[in-house]
Amino acid sequence: MKYVPLEEERPERTVQLGQDMTDLDRKLLLSLLQEYRDVLAFRSEEMPGITPTVIEHRLNVDPLYRPVVQKKRHMGLERGV
Repeated sequence: MKYVPLEEERPERTVQLGQDMTDLDRKLLLSLLQEYRDVLAFRSEEMPGITPTVIEHRLNVDPLYRPVVQKKRHMGLERGV
C-alpha cells in the first residue's frame, strides 16, 4: 500500500492506493479523489448530523451468555491432485 496525501496544505489527510495499479489508473483515481475531497470525511467529527449509531460498530450478542472458546480445528495438509 502506498499512502498519498490528497491536499498539499493538509498532508495528514491521506488515502491508501494499492501498488498493483497501473500509473494511469493511479493518476485517474487520485485526480477523482482530489476533485471530490470536500465530500470525504476522515474523522467522525467531520460528519455533523450523522447519529453515532450509524458510525459505531456493535456486535449482536446477548450479554446474558458467557463467551465460549471454540475447540481448535486442525486443517489437513495440502495434497497434490
